[in-house]
Amino acid sequence: MNKASCILSKIINIVIIISAIALTPSQIYLGVEINIFNIVSLIILSLMMGTIGVMGLLRTNDPLTRYNPLSINKKWRNKMNQSVSENPLQIFKLDEPDKDEIRDKKIDRILH
Repeated sequence: MNKASCILSKIINIVIIISAIALTPSQIYLGVEINIFNIVSLIILSLMMGTIGVMGLLRTNDPLTRYNPLSINKKWRNKMNQSVSENPLQIFKLDEPDKDEIRDKKIDRILH
């Protein structure tokens, strides 16, 4: 189940990134009043949404190959002790590699 939820989370984060990219042009096309405040607000909102999507995408990658977007963290799971509203900083510790994963990666580098 962890692998399936990781893949589903990747798909959701990709949709968030696509939505963030399409937000500003679509709003301009739909007729939002063009002034500096509206454009800057839309760009900031798009950047915030895109950042959330990219962070979510990186969090579901294998911790040892963090920047390979095709890698899947097979051990991905929710390890939070509290809700995000109670302790928002714990979201950055969800994907730290285990000691076994680090050891296995070092052994693989030595052997290959």
